[in-house]
Order: sequence, then structure tokens, then C-alpha cells
Amino acid sequence: MRKWKIAVSALAIALQIIFMAEWDRGIQAAAAPETIKVGAVVSLSGPFGSQGPEQRVGYQIGVDDVNKDGGIYVKEFGKKIPIELTVLDDESDPVKLVSRLETLNTINKVVTYFGGFGSSMHAAGAAIAEKNKIPYFGIAFALYSIHQQGYKYLFSPFPKSPQQAVGHFDLLDSIPKNIRPQKIAIFELEDDWGKELGGFWRKKLQNVAILLSATKSIPWYAKISRLS
Repeated sequence: MRKWKIAVSALAIALQIIFMAEWDRGIQAAAAPETIKVGAVVSLSGPFGSQGPEQRVGYQIGVDDVNKDGGIYVKEFGKKIPIELTVLDDESDPVKLVSRLETLNTINKVVTYFGGFGSSMHAAGAAIAEKNKIPYFGIAFALYSIHQQGYKYLFSPFPKSPQQAVGHFDLLDSIPKNIRPQKIAIFELEDDWGKELGGFWRKKLQNVAILLSATKSIPWYAKISRLS
């Protein structure tokens, strides 16, 4: 349930940004469009296939909620215009994701993209969105480095690796000392996000080492073991 709520939140944020932005993709035509077209490419099959259906439901709930009141009011036309959502399956394949995003752009003429699941997928999607100058809203991905590339069309309401790395330590610190784990093992995915998050964990541990040399205290997280 939390996943589709995140999707609905992403949709709400997206709509606000879309209608605050310029309408240079044909929306300022003489006649109002029948619908405002948005597109989502999610993993309905493949390794990430368990996530896509929930995201599709979330996006549809968001669209239905807006459309029940007639859609989005567009000042240029003095009327509300309903949203039309198209959802495509990327099959958990970044290459197919790129192809589907291009289809949404050239065939469906969408004004925004909604992403699926997984940092590797979003990294590919964000690059295409930037090329096509279409806002891309990525949920359920934590890759931080993609946000350091100067992309103007990438938006993501999701905690990134720096926040997640600190959050893990904060969570364990919240456990009473008498039942707090004294050792944990870190298993890192061999992809960009796994390596990135592992790097932030190690950076955190380096900061702890500096603290130890100054205070001589030994917090629990100084005993963390990394398995590779």
C-alpha cells in the first residue's frame, strides 16, 4: 500500500510542476486539447515485475482522483482538462525502458514521464527525459549520483543514498542497548546504487573512526563487518 501512495504523491507533485511550467509542447494551441497526456513506464514483468503493478495502480488512483473533479484547470483555456494516462511495460530492461519512453514521446505526445522501480532503470530513463525535455518523476530509487549531473527535468520524491546510509545507523541507534545488535554484515549489490550506498556506509564508518581517536569510546557501529 505504501508504494502506491508514493506513486500518488509523485503524480500530485508532477501535476503541480507541469502546470507551473511553460506550455511549449502544443498546449498553447488555438483549441484546448481533449486530454492532458501523461505516460508511465513501469516493470510489469521481469525481475522488478512485483513492483510495477502496484505503481500502475497508484498512478491510476492519482489520475482518477484528479479527473473526478473534471481534471486540471488550465488558465490559458479557461477550463478543466482531464488527464489521460498511458502505462507501458519495460520488462525490467533499461534498453526497453528507453524505447518505451521514446514511444510515449513520439506517438503518445505525453507532457510528463512517470518512472518505475530500481535505480538502474531510472538512470536510463532520466537521461532520455533530459534529451526530450520532458519532466521525469522517479519514485522508488535511491541513486544519488544521477542528481549530480545537472539534469533539469529529473524529480524524485524518494530518500537518496546519503540519507539512507545515515538512516540505517539512526535506526540501529534507536534499539535499546541490551538488545541492540553488536555486529551486522553489509551485502552490497554489484550495481551503481549498491556501490554508491556502500561508499556512503564506509564514509560513515571513517567518520566514526575519527571520533574514536578523539573520544576513545567504542560505539556499536565501530564493530560492523563487511562481507564481500
